[in-house]
Amino acid sequence: MNKAGGNQSLALVYVTQKAPDPHYLMFATATVFTNQLAGLTTLGYTDLTPIAVLVVDHSVITVSADSPIKSMRDMVERLKTDPEALAFGMVARGGPNHLALSQAMRSAGVDPKKLKTVVFKTNGESMTAVMGGHIHAVVSSVSAALPQAQAGNTRMLAVAAAKRMSGAQSNIPTMREQGIDATGISNWRAILATKGVSPAQAAFWEEAMARMAASEEWARAIAATTFTRNFLRGRDFAKYLDEEFAAARAVMADLGLVK
Repeated sequence: MNKAGGNQSLALVYVTQKAPDPHYLMFATATVFTNQLAGLTTLGYTDLTPIAVLVVDHSVITVSADSPIKSMRDMVERLKTDPEALAFGMVARGGPNHLALSQAMRSAGVDPKKLKTVVFKTNGESMTAVMGGHIHAVVSSVSAALPQAQAGNTRMLAVAAAKRMSGAQSNIPTMREQGIDATGISNWRAILATKGVSPAQAAFWEEAMARMAASEEWARAIAATTFTRNFLRGRDFAKYLDEEFAAARAVMADLGLVK
């Protein structure tokens, strides 16, 4: 069942209403954090049972192919002179990609609250705007940025990740390689169950996800994407959620977005 709408808010309401039925699962992303922190909903990840995180879709900063900005150092130097010198496109103010940009700029010595941001309905619209020279850069997921980069219309300056990605994305330098100590707010993809399921029921779903994540079919499927495998289950996943929530809260508080 696909419960679309409200940037996962409707799905979260639906699944929490089914508690403690173990037959309902939610495929969730980090917007579960940001929606709650921004005051868009009172519900959050603690209203669910962590099963497993599967993959991470990293954030990346992209410019047009003919942009004079050749590196993060070029970008930071311009922004230190004038934080409003560049306009950044994104699909959600306060979303994981915006937070990754803000974390990077704060680390580089630029006040993220002073950045000029432009919100678009879709990543496609923001990419069209940067190619047309209407904005200077886009911050998005790697999966959203890759098509235009592969077509030669844009360049990916830096990915917010602890290390370089593999495969076709291995040529994208990380923020850290360019002197910026920021690995981004992980835009994870995970499975959570309703709150109140029994330990045996949670273990059933954890084992099912572990078998899938260890399969050759899954490995081939992920290899064909821009996702990074990051399988964690149960208590390890719960700890990961707590750490990521704290990181997201810190950046959103710095931006004045926590309600």
